[in-house]
Amino acid sequence: MRLLAGTMVVYLLATASPVLALSQSQSPADRSDALAAIKRRLTSDCEAGLFAGVVKAVDGDDVVFQHVCGLANVQSAQPTAADTIFKAFSISKGITGLVVMKLAEEGVLSLDDPIRRYVPETPESWRGVNLQDLLHHTSGLPDLTEGLLAAYTTGGASDHESAMKAVLASTEVTAIEPEPAWRYNNFGYELLALAASRAAGRPFAALVQDTVFLPAGMADADWEQPAPWTPSPRLAQGYNGTPDELRPATSLVYVQQGAGALHASADDFLALDRGWRNGSLIGEMRSRQNIEGAVKASETVRYGYGWMVRTAHGQAYLQHSGGNNGFAAEFARSVDRPIAVVVLSNRGYADVSTVRRNLMDALLAR
Repeated sequence: MRLLAGTMVVYLLATASPVLALSQSQSPADRSDALAAIKRRLTSDCEAGLFAGVVKAVDGDDVVFQHVCGLANVQSAQPTAADTIFKAFSISKGITGLVVMKLAEEGVLSLDDPIRRYVPETPESWRGVNLQDLLHHTSGLPDLTEGLLAAYTTGGASDHESAMKAVLASTEVTAIEPEPAWRYNNFGYELLALAASRAAGRPFAALVQDTVFLPAGMADADWEQPAPWTPSPRLAQGYNGTPDELRPATSLVYVQQGAGALHASADDFLALDRGWRNGSLIGEMRSRQNIEGAVKASETVRYGYGWMVRTAHGQAYLQHSGGNNGFAAEFARSVDRPIAVVVLSNRGYADVSTVRRNLMDALLAR
């Protein structure tokens, strides 16, 4: 990839100033002027501590924007680098979705399979819930994620399998909603990770490595595990609070093997986009399912197989956000054009969604 000189991110903190709208008919010269003004604002926000991290965007083989600022670790005064690694939290769901779809493509499982085929420990009343329901957040199941944390911290669980068994054995919730609508549910993705692991006969982290990280070329990506596993020394320290009162965050994302365990750099995400686009991850039919099979999540957003489906200038793109405890992340990729955006911050309060939204608006404008 080559970096295009003079290109800048479309970025504004919603609390600091209004979002700049990019017209679909905006000329290249007008856009250049607008992006230059926003670049100045981004620099100011970084200096004020409103944002720290890495922002990168590509259009085909061209890196059309890259901005790196702030400290990866305040206590040691370690600056953020282009290859700094961040926790991505719920963007992990998109990875889990890709793993499950790959296993379906290979015939290891079917998206129509009931979850009880792989996780018979679930209540018998959940017999009507299948894997696709879980992928779409339309299962109607309760979110039992808090029980997972307790299973590790006070229940003696040492891995995802034992933690899930403990939660399912202790749940008093046996019924589900009779007509489930879309409702975001982290625990559904924990069930998917467990089902995929059992169907393939391998630990879920190994499935992620072999079906996503390796074929996509995500060289620095990892899937957090309980101790004695240790993260990369390039992993940023996350912070909550405010720019004037930063508080180091402790986030045990290994608890959420299906919903939140991803560690990655900006280049890892762009490698994910390339691998997906060139067919290294899933085939065209499965890839189109992300759009054609998506369900209504709100008046403007659909959800399919681990990804939000949004539009800008009439063009669809897949997106997911992640974080709130020390980290904030966004990843978005156009469906039909080779455009992708990644925003990674180790400030839990950073407004990364505005960065993503404005970048996609800018890059998809014709």
